[in-house]
Amino acid sequence: GKTIQAGLIVSELMARGWIEHTLIVCPAGLRDAWARELRDRFGIAASVIDQASLADRIALLPPGVSPWSGHAVAIASIDFVKREEVLAAIDNEPIDLVIADEAHHLSPGTDRGAAISRIASRAPWCVLVSATPHSGDRAAFDYLTSLGQTGEPIAIFRRQRSDVGLAVARRARVLGVAPTRDEAALLAAIEAYARAIWIARGREDHAVRLVAMTMARRASSSRAAIERTLERRLALLVDGGAEPAQAPLPWEEVDRSDQVESDAMLSARGLESVDEERKALEHLIELARRCTASSKFHRLRRLLDLVREPAVIFTEYRDTLDAIVAALPESSRRVGFIHGGLPTEPRRSTVDAFNDGRVDVLVATDAAGEGLN
Repeated sequence: GKTIQAGLIVSELMARGWIEHTLIVCPAGLRDAWARELRDRFGIAASVIDQASLADRIALLPPGVSPWSGHAVAIASIDFVKREEVLAAIDNEPIDLVIADEAHHLSPGTDRGAAISRIASRAPWCVLVSATPHSGDRAAFDYLTSLGQTGEPIAIFRRQRSDVGLAVARRARVLGVAPTRDEAALLAAIEAYARAIWIARGREDHAVRLVAMTMARRASSSRAAIERTLERRLALLVDGGAEPAQAPLPWEEVDRSDQVESDAMLSARGLESVDEERKALEHLIELARRCTASSKFHRLRRLLDLVREPAVIFTEYRDTLDAIVAALPESSRRVGFIHGGLPTEPRRSTVDAFNDGRVDVLVATDAAGEGLN
């Protein structure tokens, strides 16, 4: 629906002669879907831009001519566009309309948000599209609605189930899970640690607050998710902080948003004493390793055995996805999975297998579900 709405806006502005150059920015896995939708539904030819296509154009163009020029509608991934050298090249090109798909990823303090802010600040028209509900973070929403702001009130289009004649009521159940004794001990210790670093250095350092929130969210997701993060954080503190990140290789445009947090964020010191924090992390890792059984996974297997229907399981982290897939074969269900690191075609094939009945249980991260029906 949001792709159709954006396509209507593009075609209308083009028909009126108000725009000549449009840039659509989206996750890497959705570029071809955008091009296909614009071509099939609106007759708009769009060019998918990546490192390889730019190199091909540079080889054919005269010296001094930008490979970004000559595209009425260009589609590029957000993780390609956010690179400094790419942004610098785009700065020299006229952009009348910028469309940012999955706009909920454009958070304050992120390189994705900064990139779109930079582009939208000089584009007369800016469209932000998302199918993810407002998280409740007012600061993040205010930042999102300020992108490309020109002083005019932002126009918000929202389509709900009732707007299209669908039943509003839906069945939803919350299943309580009682943690094991080891899990309860880990959760309590993580909560105490998160509170301690928030009070110690989090009041002044936003990165420390992000660490505290990340720890709490990963601990509530799975043992696998929190254990890996604790080990990475300990290693970063032992090594004296994060090394400068290696620039991504030109062909690397996979979505890593469901995989790991950046070293720069995770290495932020939370307590005044580094030795004290290392001991705290070592204790937390020991508690995590004691959690050999997962009460959540046990409850999930029981549910799948009782329901005996096709099921989609969403989780936030790829670590948890891997642990779920490993835990499910005992239930004798045919399991497929998709995550942000998979290319578009394997994702689509797995979804097709689920829709055709060749897969009973589909495990996915939120990042993997974007752009797939």
